[in-house]
Amino acid sequence: MHSPSMRASGKSRDTSTLRPSSSAAKDGRARAWSAKACLTDEQVIAFVSAGLTEAELAPVDQHLDECPWCASLVIEAVRAGEQRAPRAHFSNGRCWTLRPGDRIGNRYDVVRTLGQGGMSDVFEAFDSHLQQPVALKTARATRCDLVDEAERLSSEFRLGSRVLHANVCRPFELGVHGEQRSNDDRIHYFTMDLIRGSSLARWRRMSAPGVSTVLVLGRELLRGVAAIHHAGVIHRDIKSSNIMLRDDDISRIAIIDFGLAVSRSSVVGAAPSTAAASSFEGSPAYMAPEQFRGSDVTPATDVFACGAVLFEALTGRVPFCSLRAEKTGPWRDPCEVAAPASAFDSSVPRALERFIARCLEIDPAERYCSADEALRALDAVACSGRGEP
Repeated sequence: MHSPSMRASGKSRDTSTLRPSSSAAKDGRARAWSAKACLTDEQVIAFVSAGLTEAELAPVDQHLDECPWCASLVIEAVRAGEQRAPRAHFSNGRCWTLRPGDRIGNRYDVVRTLGQGGMSDVFEAFDSHLQQPVALKTARATRCDLVDEAERLSSEFRLGSRVLHANVCRPFELGVHGEQRSNDDRIHYFTMDLIRGSSLARWRRMSAPGVSTVLVLGRELLRGVAAIHHAGVIHRDIKSSNIMLRDDDISRIAIIDFGLAVSRSSVVGAAPSTAAASSFEGSPAYMAPEQFRGSDVTPATDVFACGAVLFEALTGRVPFCSLRAEKTGPWRDPCEVAAPASAFDSSVPRALERFIARCLEIDPAERYCSADEALRALDAVACSGRGEP
C-alpha cells in the first residue's frame, strides 16, 4: 500500500519488507527474464538479494540500464532493507516492531504488514470498537529521532484530516500506545481507511490502458488533488505508488501518504533556507523543478506530478531520460524538458499530449496554475474526441 526508489549492487540485503515468499521468487524467475519487459516484484527481490545466476543477471542489468522506472524500484527496495533494522522501534534498548496479534491502543489488533519504509510502517488492523478493518500507520524511529518522527506522523494526520473527498484516503484517529510509559517505549500511530486494491504503479505494470482509461484516471486524480488544494494543503509526493485503486477500479482512486505534505501557508513566502529544508523531499521521477531547488511550492507543483503520472500511465515510463541512480539515491536533471509522450507511443492524441506537456513545463507560471484549471482543460480534451483537434 505504501511505496519506497533505484539501482543496487548484487550484495545480499534484507528484503523481507517486500514480503514475497522464497517459493514465489523462484516461480517468478522460472519465467523468461526479458530485457524489454519491466521487472516484476519477484525479479526486484531476487536482484537486490543476490539471488540471480549470471545468466539471469545479465538481462536484468541491461534492463535497469535502460529503464529508470525499474531502477528506481530497485533503489527503494534496497533502502527499505537497509533502513528496516536500525530504524525499528526501541523498547528498553531492544529493537522491536509490531507483529500479527499485537493490540495497539487497547483497540486495534494487528493482522498483517502492508508496507514498510524508512519513516513508517503500515499494517492492516482490526478495530475492535467499530468491528471493522482499518489501516494503521506507525512512526519508525530510534531514540534519537523519536520526537521528530512522532511530530511528522502527527503533521501527516492533521493535514490529511483536512481533506474530505472520495478520492483521498481518510485518516480516522491519532493516538499513542503506552502513554504511561517512558517516551522511548511509546508507539505513535494513526488509523485510516483500509483500501483493498493495487497501487497505480502495480496496476500499470500489469495493464496497458487506452486513452479513454487514462482520461478517466486523470479526471479522478485531478479531482482528488483539487480537494487537497482546497483544504489548504500541497501534497508534494503525488506519484503512481501513492495512488491506490479501490478493488483495482481505475475510476475509484484514493490518494495516500501525506508524509511530505505541507500547509500552503507554511511555504508561501518562506525564507530560502526554510523552504530548502522543507521542500527538497520527494520522488525525483515526479518532482517539479522548484521542489528540487527548495523554492516555494504551489498547487502547480502537484500539477507537475500529475502530468508525470499521466505520462507514465500512457507510455509505461516516466518522462525524464536523465533519471539515474546516485549514491544518495535517485536523481534527475531538474532542468530537463520532458519528452513528448508520442515519442514513446505514436497513438497518443495530440491534444492530450499538449495537455500533459503543459503540466510538465519547467516554469510553474507556464503550467496550469491549479488542479481545477487542469481538470477543466482535461475535460475539454475528453470532449474533443480522444483528444484529437
